Amino acid sequence: LAAKSQAHADFQKLMRNFIDTEILPHIADWEEAGDYPEDLTAKAYAAGIYAHGLPKEYGGTGDVMDAWSRFIFNDELGRVCAGGLWASWLTHGISLPPILAVGNEKQKQLYAKDIITGRKRCSLAITEPGGGSDVANLATTAVREKDVFVVNGQKTFISGGMHADYFTTGVRTGGAGTGGISLL
Repeated sequence: LAAKSQAHADFQKLMRNFIDTEILPHIADWEEAGDYPEDLTAKAYAAGIYAHGLPKEYGGTGDVMDAWSRFIFNDELGRVCAGGLWASWLTHGISLPPILAVGNEKQKQLYAKDIITGRKRCSLAITEPGGGSDVANLATTAVREKDVFVVNGQKTFISGGMHADYFTTGVRTGGAGTGGISLL
């Protein structure tokens, strides 16, 4: 893969080294067991991979994660041919962005910092029994009562859910369609 810049070449080298030393020698056993070791996240964080491109103020590397960096990230991960690992281990990639985008500073300090540093894990809870991942037709509701939301409904098939400490959950707080959806 031709590097677009020296930073991209360095990132690819970092990714390749981590994959070659920490994942490839073990992935067949992990896939057979249906799980991965708990220390994988700490190793990936220490290597600068787990938090690459995430805000430095919350424990990320602060590096730019542009389209080329994402391509490198996915290309190197793809060499392992282990979708189960990526679907369960890297779920912060889809569950953390809402916290970073619209969370207040207290929420970012409370949740994002621990998620980015790998001390805690989060998953995205969208899929519902009978409804699949049809976001526009979510049936799980959330009603505000004073300073909390009361959630009623079910979620299933949550990628990485068995390891998650937190869930970013799609709920219906308004009318029909996507306009009535909120994330808690």
